[in-house]
Parts: sequence; C-alpha cells; structure tokens
Amino acid sequence: MCSLRRCVERCCGWGAGGAREPLITPAPSNPPGTAAELGATTAGGGLANLIEGLSCIPAAGVQFPDSPASVIIFGSRKDVQPIAVARVKRAMAANPSCDVLVTGTSAEARAIEAALVNDAGLDRQRLHVDEWARTTEDNARWAASKLRRLGKIEAPCVLVTFPVLTASAVAALEAHGLQRMHVSPAFAPAEVDEQLGGKVAQGWVEAKAQQQQANEWAGKPKTPPKLRIIVEASSTNSGENGKFAWALMQSLGGDVASARTLVVVKAALMERRALCTLRKNIRDAMRAEAMAFPTPILVPFAPTVAELDATGVVQLAAAEYSRLETYSGPEPAKKHFLDLDDDDAGSVPLGPEGAELERSVSAQQCAQRARELEQLGGTLTLDDVRRLAPSCTEEELTGVRADAVLCFGDPTDLSAPVRAAE
Repeated sequence: MCSLRRCVERCCGWGAGGAREPLITPAPSNPPGTAAELGATTAGGGLANLIEGLSCIPAAGVQFPDSPASVIIFGSRKDVQPIAVARVKRAMAANPSCDVLVTGTSAEARAIEAALVNDAGLDRQRLHVDEWARTTEDNARWAASKLRRLGKIEAPCVLVTFPVLTASAVAALEAHGLQRMHVSPAFAPAEVDEQLGGKVAQGWVEAKAQQQQANEWAGKPKTPPKLRIIVEASSTNSGENGKFAWALMQSLGGDVASARTLVVVKAALMERRALCTLRKNIRDAMRAEAMAFPTPILVPFAPTVAELDATGVVQLAAAEYSRLETYSGPEPAKKHFLDLDDDDAGSVPLGPEGAELERSVSAQQCAQRARELEQLGGTLTLDDVRRLAPSCTEEELTGVRADAVLCFGDPTDLSAPVRAAE
C-alpha cells in the first residue's frame, strides 16, 4: 500500500516452517549425461565435485519443506524449465497457496512462465514474473522484494536455478534478507540435461567456484554508487518538465541517455500527470529521432500528503482532475495521453508490479469526477488514489534497479527524491 493511500485512509476515515524430507533419493554414482559424467575426464572427477558443491544439495539429495510458502525460479539454461515444472507441481500439492516467483530475462521468464501454465497447470494468480533481470543481483533483489510484499520472506521456500549458479543465488538472496535455513535448493546436478542446455564448460564452473569463495555473484555492487545530480531549470510546467528533462538526458549521452529504468517522483496526487507528460515526450522524441534502444520503464513514486487535511486533499484532487481533463483531446497529438494501456509502437511500460494504477482514464471521467469532488461534502476514494497517485512504496523501491531518478518540481516531501535515489 502506498504512503499516500495510508494518508487518505487516515484523512477520510476508512477504516512457516516444518521438518524437511527427501524429495529425491540420492542419484546413481555415475548417471549418464550428468555432471558426474562431465567430470570423469578431469583428475579425480574435479569438475563433478565443483558442481556438486555449487549446487548446495546435501548428500541425502534434494530436500523439500513440508509446506513451502513459495518457489523461486531463476531463469538461465533451458534445462531449468522441466525441473521448475516438477518442483512447482510438488510444492502446489503440498501447499495450494504457494506462490511462484519467476525472474530472468524476457526470453527466460516467458519460457518458464509458459511451461508452468501449460505443463504444471499453475493458476496465474499464484504466478509472479519479472522479465527485467540481467544478473543474479537483479534476480535476488526482485525476489526478496516480492516476498516482502507477499509477507513470505521469513517462510520456507524452494529455489530452482541451474546447479552451477545455485550457490551464488543463495548468497545473493541472503544478502537481500532471506535466511539460509529457509531456502531449499532443488536442482540436483544429476538432473542436468545436456540435450536441453548444452555442455557445461569447465572454465565457467571454476569461475563460479572462485566467485563462491570470494562471496561474489554477478551484479553484486562493489562500492556504493555515487549520486550524480543533474538540474534542469528551464521548465515552467509539467509538460516542459518531461520534455526538457528527457532532452537533457539524451544530450548527456552514455548511461544517462540509455537509462533502462527511471524512478519518477512528483508531488502527491500529481503523479499520473507526471507519468503522462514524461511518457508522451519520451515516445514522441524516440519516434522523431528513430531511436532503436528500448524505451525505459517508468517507476512512479509519490510522497505522502500527511501535512494536508481531508479538505485540502479533496481540493487538490479536484484541481488535478480538471487539469487532466484538458490534457486529452481529439487531435492526434493528444490521443492516448490519458490512456496508458495503448499498444502503440514506442509505448513506455510502467513498473513495478506493486504500483497500482488505473490504466485507462478518459477526459469525460476526469471532468465528472472533478465536479463530484467540488460539490460540498465530496470525499476522496481509493479509486481516486489509483488514478491520480500510483506509487510504489519505499520498500518496493529497494527491489528496483533504477538507472536514474527524475524529480518533477514542487514535491510536498522534499526528501522523497533523495530516498528514491539512495
């Protein structure tokens, strides 16, 4: 729940564990086509031993919680998919309320999602998918953030990732708040299918073993990033905020120009307008310049309005609806300005999943709601908050790998941009 919604509720008067048991019996000493066979060409089966260690699987075989609260799946090789299907089936049989988290690149996540829905019969209401992860750090940060929102970060979970990558996945999850005792790795080396995933290179395995010894993993921050503040002081309204800020970012080049994820900070109840103006200007600019790189994800963050009384909140919302009504019109330039659910080429996605947003709002809806709120006794509702002030929480921001923070002028909470940047 965003901080603004909590404030509106105040102003307007609205009111794991268990013993583990083996799931899989110990694998044969030398099953064909497995890590053990791969290690046969090295002295003493060294490669197989390394993979066994990195898999975090105990000698008794894969262990499974009696009632897992979640299954976490890190995408990588294709042979993760059948293992994920098998583990999800087992988990859902043990606990029908188990949530399944899938994180990886777009191709990895979609392939695993399709397998879980089609082969495991998983209900999509229990499925949570992240398509933006690029590293183990991204995987772990998103998974931990999602588990916090689900209230399951301290409950037993099953981890499915390629055996060579398991140790680094466990370490990264621990760094983001999961307890090792609650994480049950569930992909045994004996289950590696070379026909699906290809041969396991010894150099890659050795490199992962060295990472484990150094407590490193892909994407782990080396040092706290330096905060670089860039000021755009020419704009005089929200439309110019979005237009000039994006133009300034492009003029700077490098990582700033190609930012993949932007946190957008705006005064409470004005967040939708900030998203609309920025989204439109990004889309128009990229079309005009025929830019080839992907459009960035916009992450809304609206600070609280705790200093406003109920009357002040209602008046602010009514004025905002009136403004939004004028932002949409029949001319092509304003088409879809309020509708964030169009599939037009170059549309800008919004995130994260936890930020609630009513995606389609018409100018007529805005005009009607403005009149209702301007009437004596008008009250603000949660629907108003979803329309005007979509926002992730500060906790959810920890699960966002943001490349930049855009702060539109006059935020009611001046520390919000700093917290978002941190």
